[in-house]
Amino acid sequence: MSIIRKSAQTFAICWELARFHSNESCLEWFAAMWGACFAAGDSKEPLDSYQVLKSLAGIWLCMTVVHGAWCTGNDIIDRHIDAGVERTKYRPLPSGRISVQGALASCAFLTTLAATLTYYCLGRDALLLSIPMYFLNAIYPYMKQLIPWPQLVLAPAVGWTSFIGWSAIAGNLDDLEKCVPLFLAASCWTLYYDTFYGSQDAEEDKKIGVKSLPIWLGTSIHPFLCLLGTLIIGLISLSAHASNVSYIFWTFAIGVWALLIPYQITQLNLKDRTSGGKIFKQNIKFGMYVTWVAFAELAYQSFSPKF
Repeated sequence: MSIIRKSAQTFAICWELARFHSNESCLEWFAAMWGACFAAGDSKEPLDSYQVLKSLAGIWLCMTVVHGAWCTGNDIIDRHIDAGVERTKYRPLPSGRISVQGALASCAFLTTLAATLTYYCLGRDALLLSIPMYFLNAIYPYMKQLIPWPQLVLAPAVGWTSFIGWSAIAGNLDDLEKCVPLFLAASCWTLYYDTFYGSQDAEEDKKIGVKSLPIWLGTSIHPFLCLLGTLIIGLISLSAHASNVSYIFWTFAIGVWALLIPYQITQLNLKDRTSGGKIFKQNIKFGMYVTWVAFAELAYQSFSPKF
């Protein structure tokens, strides 16, 4: 019984290390789902509902496991940094609840599982398309020690999933350039919400020598967020127009987004360290909302006649 109990405890710790216990894992598949939606809008052929649902399930499964692998790897590299930050010092590695060897084994397993699932669920093209994304996520933790804006490495890594979602529905890589505006929009959004996220640890990060965009920006963070907000709406609108999405996405996703961004920027209070974290969590919820709108758009596109 003790072996079973110990195995269950190890599994629970690895689960926490991969962030499967939180809704942060959603962040990796949001843009992929949007890419699938836009590919459906661009399609000139009727969509097979079964294949669409199969692709969406595959995207969710693969990107969730990918995110778990990257979070585990990030925590291995950042374990000494996390130990010096109040918000992160209780994570499995800095708190000593799992060894580095155990975390490495979990990371290797999840990475192998992610690649295998991507190949079998989404196809060879999707796996090959994932390689740049794997590379960017592998180097991101090291960038926190090397450059003042490591989030500029993280952003395209997360935005890249839009290409994977697009290819899953399109079934090929022929028109992948049509997804570039969506990739850029998703990258800007990642930069946007991660700037809020990083602002809550800016003071502690500065003391222990960790570089981040909020530290580099200082009091210029609000104008920078305004610039990002403008880019997000402009790029997502460009992509929506190019992909012929319907009023559903224009009204309930882009329209609401354009109202939310100014509100969030005004709510950021740099004197309140919890402020950025709250807005970050709002963005996770909003990303889920946009994804549900994307599903509605997909359903509409699936039953709409193609000319």
